[in-house]
Amino acid sequence: MSRGLRAALAALVLVAGCGGGASGNRTFSSRRVPFTFEYPAGLKRCGNFGGSIVVLGWCSSSPTFGITSTDYVSAGRYSPRAVPLGRLDDTLGRLVPNAWKSVRRERHSGMAMVVARGERKAGYPYSGYFFPLAGQTWRIDCASSPSHLKASQAACREAVGSVKPK
Repeated sequence: MSRGLRAALAALVLVAGCGGGASGNRTFSSRRVPFTFEYPAGLKRCGNFGGSIVVLGWCSSSPTFGITSTDYVSAGRYSPRAVPLGRLDDTLGRLVPNAWKSVRRERHSGMAMVVARGERKAGYPYSGYFFPLAGQTWRIDCASSPSHLKASQAACREAVGSVKPK
């Protein structure tokens, strides 16, 4: 079998493992988090970093960018209080263009969220989805690298699109 054909088959297996079928998904749930979300079964728990409660992705044994993985979906608390979306929008908007390239409001899973997008470095997109729930403000962060770009962005869309309050 040629090298190109093996690479193509490996890519198909990777994408299939991150696809949208219900049998290939898992549900994240924690007593510390007032919502659940779906994610591809192929993602592993990478441990915690920063303010995250869970990090799901392609885990790396050596730190990159001060974290444990370059491709992941994480969930954590942003604030112990429910920050109004307008204030979130203003606060995160002041970080453009240094920390974020754009900040805007979007609807995902039927909820209004403030979404901040940027890059950790060229070719490494990063986004944060911020939303108030259960008297606190939560965030789902998504990071991608060129090596898993399509699969990690699909995992992010799946997670953010399936948030369900408990």
